[in-house]
Amino acid sequence: ALLFLGSGSVIHAFKDEQDIRNMGGVRKKLPYTYIFMLIGTLALTGFPFLSGFYSKDAIIEFAYLRNSSLGNYAATIGILTAFLTSIYSWRLFFKTFHGSYNNKKTAINQTHESPVIMLAPLFFLSIGAIFAGYFFKETFIGHHSNDFWNGSIFFLNEIKHSSIPLWFLLLTPILVVLSIPISYYYFISNTNILDDYVLDRAQYGYLGSPGQNAVAMVKVQVGQPLGEIYGPVFEGVTADGGNQFRDVNGDGVLNTDAGNVLNDDYDGEVLGQAFPTLELGWSNQVTFGDWSINAFFRGAFGHSLINTFRAFYEPNIPSQTSYNQMNTVLREPSLGVAQYSSLYVEKADFFLLDNLTIAKRFDFGMDKGIESAVVSLNANRPFVITNYTGTDPAPELFDSLGGGQEGGASNNTDALLAPGIDRRADYFAARSFTIGLRLTL
Repeated sequence: ALLFLGSGSVIHAFKDEQDIRNMGGVRKKLPYTYIFMLIGTLALTGFPFLSGFYSKDAIIEFAYLRNSSLGNYAATIGILTAFLTSIYSWRLFFKTFHGSYNNKKTAINQTHESPVIMLAPLFFLSIGAIFAGYFFKETFIGHHSNDFWNGSIFFLNEIKHSSIPLWFLLLTPILVVLSIPISYYYFISNTNILDDYVLDRAQYGYLGSPGQNAVAMVKVQVGQPLGEIYGPVFEGVTADGGNQFRDVNGDGVLNTDAGNVLNDDYDGEVLGQAFPTLELGWSNQVTFGDWSINAFFRGAFGHSLINTFRAFYEPNIPSQTSYNQMNTVLREPSLGVAQYSSLYVEKADFFLLDNLTIAKRFDFGMDKGIESAVVSLNANRPFVITNYTGTDPAPELFDSLGGGQEGGASNNTDALLAPGIDRRADYFAARSFTIGLRLTL
């Protein structure tokens, strides 16, 4: 509740902005909200002796006390989940209050602290976040829990820390504490700033033919982060089916011509970051009895991709009849002009099960013709969780089709300074299922 209301205070300060990528650097402008959000984040992540510490650790310790393969697996999942929860919670906190100010619509001097009527509930909730766990732990999960819950929740066994090794008790709190500097490094410090280059600014990653050969999508500038996807901001469709773009610099003159990307009066802004802020992979094998399960999970978060399939094939252009039109949930049906903009830049966060193998062993005996058999089912990419509508949400760390600089033609080499482009040469990754049989004679 503290974080929900604290988020509302931040949104109020930013005049209804809800994208944390358009925030940053306001801890001195919102000092009270900053403190309350800090307390809420510490409590949610299970920082030692705050409210979340007692509830999270109790769940993990209950699983460990099962003293079984399933219990140990559940405890491992719980520890991993607590660590990931801490990472994304600190991402929210740091990108909101630390780093550089990134909002183009609201000047930083227009942001302001919330009134007392909004801050008062945050104060009382923060008191609970600090002290409720310590003072009520015995009532909720300790010696007096059965009397308090009165049968609505029944504890088969009381948590006895004497039967849990010290290293296990310390593991989750240590990971939670370590997540703070890790998150700050990944989301604030590790920004890939370009310190020096042969040019002060340049453009890379041209969209290509037909009709958009000179449209650059990635801007490189000394003093700015690498991997910035750049372009005009789409705000709707005009009455005649054209693009309606935002007057970013507010000068009353709309300048979105592709040849003016590097000009100071160009109406464009950073539309996304090509490089992910967090990548993870997790391989796990579990064996119980004659069964074995092997799974590999993979994910990347914080990056965006330019969906070039949509940029070319989604606009409703009557004269172009040589290909099928795209029809994603992001399509603007009345748009009749193909022009690159923020409409085709998508957040590409994903989490997928890359490979899953389930196997069962059958033993028939040494005196049999077939001593044993192993039957297995393998699934390749059985599920992908993402909102990206393109072929593959994986980060594109360079442009494999090359791309010249300053309006030049493609040089047929990898363009290392043009990441984040999902080219039409890519194809959908296959989902496959295989059944295997291994016999021992």
